[in-house]
Amino acid sequence: MDGSDIIERLKKRDENVLSDIKCKYEKTCYGIAYGILQNREDAEETVADAFYSVWESIPPAQPPSFEAYLYKAVRNKAMSRLRRQNSDKRSANTVPFDEMEDYLPAEWSVDKAVDEGAVAAAIDSFLDSLPVLSRHVFVCRYFSAMEIKEISNKFGVSQGKVRTMLDNARKELKEKLKREGYNYE
Repeated sequence: MDGSDIIERLKKRDENVLSDIKCKYEKTCYGIAYGILQNREDAEETVADAFYSVWESIPPAQPPSFEAYLYKAVRNKAMSRLRRQNSDKRSANTVPFDEMEDYLPAEWSVDKAVDEGAVAAAIDSFLDSLPVLSRHVFVCRYFSAMEIKEISNKFGVSQGKVRTMLDNARKELKEKLKREGYNYE
């Protein structure tokens, strides 16, 4: 059974072709999805979504290579899921910002600071003053909502060093904001 046979069976709406596709291509498709998502359950769901997408799109699509078409569908589904997860992670910023509560001025909530931009401008200025690695770690944690372990792996430093860098940066930020007249009482 090659790709052109599968395409013909899909055109005829042969439901048995799905189990044949699964037997022949599932392992490779899972590898593609897992490589992007780094999560078993997400990869499995992505592969199932891609198989369904291929079932729905052939016909009318007439790909010259079934394998390339299938692998591209898996990659696209995985990338879409990853973008959605990263978007959700960025919007669910309460976890890392909980760590910042004691370092932001008393009269400012995180929402108010972001909305009005005053503290945000001070933070931007502060970030410019940090060493490059500390700045990247701070941005990854508080702007991209990355976990400590992810940051550690990304920059090749220990989790303890990441925590120390973040703690020092938060303290320095608090001092900068105090010097600029923000109230902490």
